[in-house]
Amino acid sequence: MRISTRARYGLRFLIELARHPGEVVSLKYIAENQRIPRRYLEQIASRLHSEKFVRSYRGPDGGYTLALPPEEINLLDILEALGDSPVILDCIDAKGICDFSSMCAARKVWKEMRDCIANHLRSITLADIVNQGKDEDN
Repeated sequence: MRISTRARYGLRFLIELARHPGEVVSLKYIAENQRIPRRYLEQIASRLHSEKFVRSYRGPDGGYTLALPPEEINLLDILEALGDSPVILDCIDAKGICDFSSMCAARKVWKEMRDCIANHLRSITLADIVNQGKDEDN
């Protein structure tokens, strides 16, 4: 599984919002603080807004806040919202890619691996990530 730059930046964007609970945080601040190109961050923020992860506020004091508590946002949902998923092999989910999928001895192992990764990602919340970062700062 490869994590895209878009997903990495999106996670950093959400972490920054989670570190400022109740505050409207400007895109400019996040882009500068996280060293993410602002135009790229605008695209990511728009996508996360349409997926209901963030709220946007217009105007001179505008910016973004989390739409949900960080304890209710899990890593799998974030990755999927940004176009990533725990794909190990395309043949596991897509029919017709491999002529041998119906008789593949390893297919069950690959499916279990995919499910294990998905379950692990689902078990990690944005709050866990933010708190882990705080622990490492001490």
